[in-house]
Amino acid sequence: MDRRLKNIMMIVIVSFLFTAILVLVVMNEYQEKKQADHIKMLEQEAKVYEKEIIEIKTELSRMESDLEKIDDVCQVSFCFQVQEESDIEWIEENFSNYSWPITIVIHVDEENKENIVQKISESELEMELMFSGMSDYEENRDVVQELKELAKQYGVKLASMWFFENGEYTEENVRLLKHDGRKGFTQLTNYSIYIGSGVTKDGMFYVEHVPVKEGENKVHESIDLAVKQKKSLILSFDVPELKETKDYETILKNVIEEVNAYHNDDKIILGLTENYFYLNELKELTLQEKQEAYKKYEEKQKKKIEELENKVGEIYKDWKI
Repeated sequence: MDRRLKNIMMIVIVSFLFTAILVLVVMNEYQEKKQADHIKMLEQEAKVYEKEIIEIKTELSRMESDLEKIDDVCQVSFCFQVQEESDIEWIEENFSNYSWPITIVIHVDEENKENIVQKISESELEMELMFSGMSDYEENRDVVQELKELAKQYGVKLASMWFFENGEYTEENVRLLKHDGRKGFTQLTNYSIYIGSGVTKDGMFYVEHVPVKEGENKVHESIDLAVKQKKSLILSFDVPELKETKDYETILKNVIEEVNAYHNDDKIILGLTENYFYLNELKELTLQEKQEAYKKYEEKQKKKIEELENKVGEIYKDWKI
């Protein structure tokens, strides 16, 4: 065999070996990427349940510490009306120094619904989701169910309260909430002077809400009155509007500082709107009855935690593809 033929064969052999090694490397990288993607998918799936577990434990801890003072306090919640994912980021930037729960309000015809719900699920802050938009009921009959399913899909806590805008409180709208496709909503934000906060009427529990844009005097008077009457109160922030306000930082700071002062004096409980009905019922009980009611609630929530932990365990039980 001449030298030229030997060189050609050597080149072929080397090329084959190089190709084989390259294929092995590519296949190994593909398997590693596939495994990493699989693990990432499992982590994202588990994260929904893990976040819910943390929120339940936080809620139980907060409620237990509030039991003895519940008769002498009012509950205040912060509601933020949003239109896009960046609104959630804005809330996180301006509210990250406080460990208070937050309610996010989405209008039922909002185009960015899924992106917003996903952003809520990714937030480190404790958040619940509330709906608004009674004036467009007929056009959005199916959208409410879609939003409920989105909240469930992303593991976002859903409020049974509906956010009423000014002028939306009518007998017909209340009927729609209770009987016509929007069942499950047993509480209302109340933007009306005709029904007091903390009042149950026709099977619905009403809580007053005050838009911060009405001015600091109105907000101050509402907080002061809620504290004196030991009633619940929602303070609402229109985020897109607030972002365009020149002195929004001052407005937000003043409201937070006033609420925080009452909170530090044990005159205000800061919580999710979902707790209003439960807390209102507790106020009618003796301390011993409150503790017994809490124990029953705690047992129920601990069973839920166990179920969620089992789901997480099922997700991670087999890391192989």
